[in-house]
Amino acid sequence: MYTSLPEMWEGWTKNIYLGLSDRPSQLLLGAFGAFLALFAALILPLWPVLGILWYVQGGGWLAIAVIVKSLLLWTIVIYARACVAIGMRISPWYALTLPLGAAIFAAMMLTSTWRVLSGKGVSWKGQLYKPSK
Repeated sequence: MYTSLPEMWEGWTKNIYLGLSDRPSQLLLGAFGAFLALFAALILPLWPVLGILWYVQGGGWLAIAVIVKSLLLWTIVIYARACVAIGMRISPWYALTLPLGAAIFAAMMLTSTWRVLSGKGVSWKGQLYKPSK
């Protein structure tokens, strides 16, 4: 559908924007979803690292539990994403890009949400879409 990141950004930001612009409840849900995606992309990969640092500083068995649980969670998430990729007939190795994809999608959601709230609208193929009043 899109062949470059700028095309994907413009197209998905427009689609999300149009889906959110006249639905305040969807707007809040979208902003919350973007927060969760951003949290998952930026914080969850640090969870095992923080557990290791805690263990090194004397965290004991509780730090080990944090490390094991975080790695188990990541294994489940990556496995589920790999299964989806296989179902879509693409390489399951793409599952490893989940944090990056989640961060980009969260940025698109936040951009669309901000554009709706600010009334600025989005541009797509030279046309400006603005929220209806």
